Amino acid sequence: MRIVVLGATGNVGSRLTAQAAGAGQQVVAFARRPDAVSSREGVTVVAGSAEDAVALEQAARGADAVVVSITGKMSDGSFMQNRLPGIIAARSRPACAA
Repeated sequence: MRIVVLGATGNVGSRLTAQAAGAGQQVVAFARRPDAVSSREGVTVVAGSAEDAVALEQAARGADAVVVSITGKMSDGSFMQNRLPGIIAARSRPACAA
């Protein structure tokens, strides 16, 4: 299974990335700070943010699952409302024929 983890450097995302890779899954760690992702077998690191539709679409291409483990500031009640539509759109776009 190919899993994309958004927020792979955070508390939840880093643990999920490690557990999925440890279970033999192919993981794409999508992170704003790619240098902060621990290097391990089965993990491909992709730099990007949830606002970067192009990078997100490329990372999600061919994925079986996309896990969103990003959060905003506690005071920003609209963080996920603003980010999820773009994430869903990037995941939903059909692959272009080359």
